[in-house]
Amino acid sequence: MNIEAKLNYQLNKYPAVKKVIKRVYQRTMYTVSPKIKSEGNIIRISPKDPKHEYFFGYYDKSPWDVTDRYMLCMKAKDTWSDVSPRETAQIILIDTKQDNKTAVLAETHSWNVQQGCMLQWLGPEFKDRVLFNDCRDGKYCSVILKLEFPKDSNLDGLQVTEEKVIPAPVYSVAADGTFALTLDFSRLYRLRPGYGYYNVREETAGEKLPDKPCIWRVDLVSGEVKPVLKYSDFASFLPRPEMEGAEHKVNHIMLSPNGKRFMVLYRWFAGQRKYTRLVTCNVDGTDMYVLSDDDMVSHCCWRNDKQIFAYENKKHSLKGDKAGSGYYLMKDKTHEYRRFWPGIDYDGHPSYSPDCSRVVFDRYPNRARIASVMVSNAKNRKDSGVKVAARVFAPFKYDNDTRCDLHPRWNRRGDKICFDSVFEGHRGLYVVAAPDSRKDNPLISVIVPVYNVEKYLKRCVASILEQTYENLEIILVDDGSSDHSGKICDDISKLDVRVKVVHKENGGPSSARNVGLEEASGDFLTFVDSDDWLDENIYQTCINTFEKYGCDVVDFKTLLTERKKSQKSSVGGKPIIIENESILYDYLYRGQTEKCPFSACRKVYRRALYDDIRFPVGRVNEDIATTFKALSKAGKLIHIEDVGYYYFQNPQSITNGELRKRDFDLLDASEELCKLSIGCRDKRIHQLAEIKLARSYFSLLAKAAVGGFAADIENPKKCARELTVNLRRNYRKLMSAAIPVNRKVLITFMAFDYRCIGIPAKIFKRLKYVCCKR
Repeated sequence: MNIEAKLNYQLNKYPAVKKVIKRVYQRTMYTVSPKIKSEGNIIRISPKDPKHEYFFGYYDKSPWDVTDRYMLCMKAKDTWSDVSPRETAQIILIDTKQDNKTAVLAETHSWNVQQGCMLQWLGPEFKDRVLFNDCRDGKYCSVILKLEFPKDSNLDGLQVTEEKVIPAPVYSVAADGTFALTLDFSRLYRLRPGYGYYNVREETAGEKLPDKPCIWRVDLVSGEVKPVLKYSDFASFLPRPEMEGAEHKVNHIMLSPNGKRFMVLYRWFAGQRKYTRLVTCNVDGTDMYVLSDDDMVSHCCWRNDKQIFAYENKKHSLKGDKAGSGYYLMKDKTHEYRRFWPGIDYDGHPSYSPDCSRVVFDRYPNRARIASVMVSNAKNRKDSGVKVAARVFAPFKYDNDTRCDLHPRWNRRGDKICFDSVFEGHRGLYVVAAPDSRKDNPLISVIVPVYNVEKYLKRCVASILEQTYENLEIILVDDGSSDHSGKICDDISKLDVRVKVVHKENGGPSSARNVGLEEASGDFLTFVDSDDWLDENIYQTCINTFEKYGCDVVDFKTLLTERKKSQKSSVGGKPIIIENESILYDYLYRGQTEKCPFSACRKVYRRALYDDIRFPVGRVNEDIATTFKALSKAGKLIHIEDVGYYYFQNPQSITNGELRKRDFDLLDASEELCKLSIGCRDKRIHQLAEIKLARSYFSLLAKAAVGGFAADIENPKKCARELTVNLRRNYRKLMSAAIPVNRKVLITFMAFDYRCIGIPAKIFKRLKYVCCKR
């Protein structure tokens, strides 16, 4: 926490003193700071009307309709003199495809300069119903308008065909539009004027801890209003000594995306000191949980139904993260959290893009009176990944309680950000294009063959979608699955626009990969098997390596695992640069010394390497020769030490793995490798290819020893004899190769009689499987 943040935190105990010191400091710093009015490709949406103020309100809802054509806005005369003005404000609709033409929909008597009147489109359609708060006949209410657009969509023909009055205002509305939660706006007005309404006398005035409702559920269909929780319910749940004699309130209710839980800031004031808890509950008030109890929590948002992103002052570090004021991603009903952007210790208003891939937030005016809109990849936790979308000046006329917070909000497509600002001298509604790293960075096509992997598919695809590098094209090729894998692919594609699904008749993994290659449009490409998974940072690391070294291929480490999820990884070590024909020698040499050396999945390639290369259809072990062909076109390859790929080995399938007829494709692939290597100038490459062929006899014989022979092997004895003869013929070659000593010992035993390792190997595999199950 910097000096300014520390001072601000301490001054929160003395609001009146803070206000004076803040103003003197800001005036002084503004005088000596560079002056700017605005930066960024900012477009004004509201009319150029110096006699009126235009704004939308809070950050937790979108002013756009489902088509991103129409935007809601409020119009008022004065938003700088009073936090909850006595004058009415108009509710207008702006047509962004008709020169920002406006139409007046209604007016409201209950609004404030921070959150407006909770104006919003009503779900689940978000297309023709508008909701806002009002005060009628001396009582707060909410109003639902039904709009009817003319066929030509011209606002001149727009009609409000129905008005439905609900006998309670709303604070947070469920996405399906069926209900809302609300609070006491009159008590909020007294304790936090910029967020409450002045119209109705507070019934709990003079009561520091009312034993009365503070949160209600509002049925937007029937109009029924039911109390959910009382102030005393919050105070009696895990009470703290500071609550005694304090004045209590609730604020900032926000429903989860599925509408089953909500979060709320529960606050109490002990003298000049303010305390805040972040509490989550079921919508019926049950299953209450204190998610944060570190005294200071500010603006929050749901990332999904189980995670909340919030600005707060954590007192304790976790998992090596730095504690203090900043943004934290917390898991509901747990003590788990991670800090984001440790260098950003200033408050703002965060919200996630519709696909949850990015997060936008703002910052209050700095010492030069400049406020900013910023965007980051939702997975990025480093300061360097935060991009500035816009910077605007904040005149002193709008300050303290009547300040104009930017409150950035996403459009429905997630490519634009709307915000309120006063940089032109009065409140206006503005839009800026959302910075998107996916457009600014190279595209990686990730090809995933899918066949009957319903048990593992979601884990695999999640590890790709959760990459810190966002600009991905994920091609799921359903190879005629007979289980639910195809449907799972389709369901995933509905949740993320980066996912493309191709359904085809069963043709094998090579056929599926070739279909993926035809569909791929990326600058780079890679492959993932549908039962494996990735380290979340590996593609970002690869892109950084491509940019630094200008290479054609990046190769990373693979970890074989029998566990459902592995966290083991290694980062660091100096990258190894391999160039020209040495790439092929390196490829085959590592084939003797590393795990999964020939897998196409452990590399990211420049797309051009596969322009005229396809995998042999109908064969297994298809990676070996195909990868050799691709690497023969590469000029530079970089090895990095990061474990990027987790190769899942089901121990049960290993135990029952019989030697099948199709396994002999390994010999075909190895023989093809020998043919391809004959023309290499470096003769060692051909020698290594021959060692690969020799080792293939051992691999097949070892599988027969452990799993036995499948029924499609017509004469097992003859097959074993031929494999043994070839293993013995190549024995000296294998003993002189750079093969691990334990493998050489096995080769020696098997050259004598392959059956002598069968029983010990089976016992070992079985024990390994049992240990894994535990």
